[in-house]
Amino acid sequence: MDPSQVIVTTSTPGGFQVWGASFNVDVKPHSQVMWRTEFRTLYSDDPIYPAEGGTYTRVDPFLVSSLSVSF
Repeated sequence: MDPSQVIVTTSTPGGFQVWGASFNVDVKPHSQVMWRTEFRTLYSDDPIYPAEGGTYTRVDPFLVSSLSVSF
């Protein structure tokens, strides 16, 4: 949280007040390989995330997947 907008400037009355949630799944198909998929969503009191058409929204969903190999 940064309601005074010292670190993150949003130009909104509420400042940067965000909370989020995430869910991930790790799959280990081999002892040296791991595949992770994560879905994360951030929510803001004010519309601060860019959206289509030059507008802003309060929700910022994100899906990422990664593959790691150890030697």
